Amino acid sequence: MAKSVDEFNKKRLRSSNITVVISIALVLFLLGLMGLILINAQKYSDYIKEQLVVNAYFDENYDAKDSVKIAKMEAEVFKEIQTLAPVKKATYITREMASKEAKKAMGIDTDALFEENIF
Repeated sequence: MAKSVDEFNKKRLRSSNITVVISIALVLFLLGLMGLILINAQKYSDYIKEQLVVNAYFDENYDAKDSVKIAKMEAEVFKEIQTLAPVKKATYITREMASKEAKKAMGIDTDALFEENIF
């Protein structure tokens, strides 16, 4: 009888050792997985911040006599945007440049379709 109890205790001890090893291995695996996710999340966050595009449109309703003043103001605002710390690259696209890009992309002349430049 004592022999069977000893065998039962040995089996129990072996199974508990295996359970402990598997549990520790699983915890270490999950910790490593979480670490990898955190490291990659930071890199992905930086990538998203770098790829962010912001479009700013200036008001187009102004008098012809104010056009020089407004052109200067637009240039000043553009320079301010370029000097901001998080800005890597800033591009100023005039209405004429936007019209040329649209003509190239769409393959049609927007001036022929509309009375005025829609860009």
